[in-house]
Amino acid sequence: MSVEEYENEKRERRRLRAQQNRLTRKYSAAVHDQNPSKIAELKEQFLDNLEVEKRVEDFIGIEVSRYPIALDNLFRALGFEIYMGPMPTVSGTQPDGSFHLAYDDARMILIRDFPANLLAEIVDIQPLASKPVLGVSHTTWCRVKKRESDDWEDRYSRISTSLGIGRLQFRSPKMIEDAIRLDPEEDNEKARRLAEKTGLTTFLSLPVDNLPIYGTFRTGERSAVFTEKNLKRMLFNSIERGHELALGTKVSAEPLEVLKNPRTLVNELNKADLIQGKDKMQITAIGKRYVRDQLTGTPQEAALLKAADFSLLDNLRAEFRILEERLQDSILGSKRDVLHAIREVKLQISEVRDGEKAVAKYVIETPPFSPIKLQLEIPICEMTEEDVLLKIAEMKARTTGLPAYLIIELREALRGLRKIPTKIRKKLLDVI
Repeated sequence: MSVEEYENEKRERRRLRAQQNRLTRKYSAAVHDQNPSKIAELKEQFLDNLEVEKRVEDFIGIEVSRYPIALDNLFRALGFEIYMGPMPTVSGTQPDGSFHLAYDDARMILIRDFPANLLAEIVDIQPLASKPVLGVSHTTWCRVKKRESDDWEDRYSRISTSLGIGRLQFRSPKMIEDAIRLDPEEDNEKARRLAEKTGLTTFLSLPVDNLPIYGTFRTGERSAVFTEKNLKRMLFNSIERGHELALGTKVSAEPLEVLKNPRTLVNELNKADLIQGKDKMQITAIGKRYVRDQLTGTPQEAALLKAADFSLLDNLRAEFRILEERLQDSILGSKRDVLHAIREVKLQISEVRDGEKAVAKYVIETPPFSPIKLQLEIPICEMTEEDVLLKIAEMKARTTGLPAYLIIELREALRGLRKIPTKIRKKLLDVI
């Protein structure tokens, strides 16, 4: 390439980026204002930009995030509405670009190219949302020229999977073009097939038989046991997180029937030699091949992995408690020089009065010369919910690291405080 050709291409690329930025802003405003005629008007401009980008960016590829209309058409074909704009957040901050959201009556789906940024956005709005919030990322660059391997995309696909975020795969410029051109209503069947090719359909609606197949595969990797209890938790977690359950693909299994009786699905998968065992299940060689050939690296795997790991939380918590106890023993061991002379600490309880008025509060504390210092004041009155939460936070802070025998003594002391309302005493006891 000559210097002149290089400079011409560079200028064309700059013009294209300026056009794309203006077009994205116009599209975002049209979506925010719910202006379908304006959205339809912008479609051809997106297609024109796509043709130019295919030519000038044939080495690095097409940046999918510059074509939000393509993603939105696929979601609309599946029955979702689209929102672009600001949203309330826990942190009070807004992303550099507006929130991009697909939603229906059961869930909300945040859309962003980089999975770590997307997870931060989910965490920032989920505590405020009444519906589950899922995350969908997508191919960063859709390659114009085929590559034997794509380290960039492989890396971000792995990150998305580990975070439970479905990463939609646009494997050719033709897929982007079709997604822009197809009308979600008039070309609904074609748009749905395209959504399935990207992996969106099976990320949102999980074939019910893939849950135990992948669950046994995942627990096998962790050297853990998979039982019917784990399967029930996978089913529950999938629905709770905003996924739907679909008909089985390897065995005939109706989601509602499986929810009523998971054992029927286990029996069918045993017959198909995809898993073995009924009380303690393991994946078979055929099952492993199916997972590696059909599930690994797909957007669906992100949902299955999170559901499988959730089902193991009790086991993982038990392992973590053992570790915590070892660390706690080590901490207490470092205090023995101070504590060895103390056989028992008896807490002192006193009532604090305000002149001739009724008792205002209890004070629970260790003796003055005790090397362990603890003092808690418990109001003898009804408390607002906010005040109870503050008292709970204070108790957690003051009792962290106390020896077990002192915690027992504190619980007994709290039980003996009869002048505080029963429901408040119960909440305080639950803390420790």
